[in-house]
Amino acid sequence: MTHYVCLGECGGVSEHPGICTAEPCSHHGKPLEPCECQDAEHKQQEDEE
Repeated sequence: MTHYVCLGECGGVSEHPGICTAEPCSHHGKPLEPCECQDAEHKQQEDEE
């Protein structure tokens, strides 16, 4: 199932598209990125390659 994650340090997760609302996060106000992981890793494996 598609969910949406913040790629900043807050690591926020939402079931709906939107923006990061965590004020101390470096991605505050930026769009959440779609993710379809099934293991809650949220693209970490892609980032490690």
